[in-house]
Amino acid sequence: MGGVELTLEENRITVLKGPSGSGKTTLLSLIGCMARPTSGRITLWRKLLGNNGFLKDGDTSEVEVTSLPERFLTEIRRRTFGFIFQQFNLIKGITVPENVLLPSYPLGKQHRVVKAWAEELLDMFGLGDRAGARVEWLSGGEAQRVAIARALMNDPPVIIADEPTAHLDSELSGSSWTSWLILKNRARRSLSPATTPWSSRRPSSTGSVPSGTA
Repeated sequence: MGGVELTLEENRITVLKGPSGSGKTTLLSLIGCMARPTSGRITLWRKLLGNNGFLKDGDTSEVEVTSLPERFLTEIRRRTFGFIFQQFNLIKGITVPENVLLPSYPLGKQHRVVKAWAEELLDMFGLGDRAGARVEWLSGGEAQRVAIARALMNDPPVIIADEPTAHLDSELSGSSWTSWLILKNRARRSLSPATTPWSSRRPSSTGSVPSGTA
């Protein structure tokens, strides 16, 4: 990536558009604190970071996260971002609800509370009747919806999605857009790179990523 200068506004769906290999996923990895830039800085609003223990009372409204130790970045990823990966990254051998619940375990919340929230998410995405299924039994569209539900498990303020409807048919992609608008009102930001027609529906803003620049 080079020449990137990007500010994401609150309560918006931002779509990054560009050809395959242009750097959309790399840019998302940097924004989501999954990778570090070799130069430049990434700052987050302090209010997006929640109750992370490394924050001090005297910290400014913005926190520069590029140079933070990995243990702090792990906490930021848990509490600030919900990730929807292009390849799902679901855990085989366990059920749909068990996959959705995974992000909640490190936060130590009451099991009764997180289980009820997981069930609500599955119902939201039409997966209530698949609660007893293992993920390897799901269709591509069902697996993608489980991945979306898992990304929302910790109710993150920012959702990062890598081509979230790439494995859905046109009908499911349309209904997914309705769900996305609902999610925008839950999260303060939604960020999704897309090279499919889904991205042209009604995003709040778009950014082009030609040949590794933005």
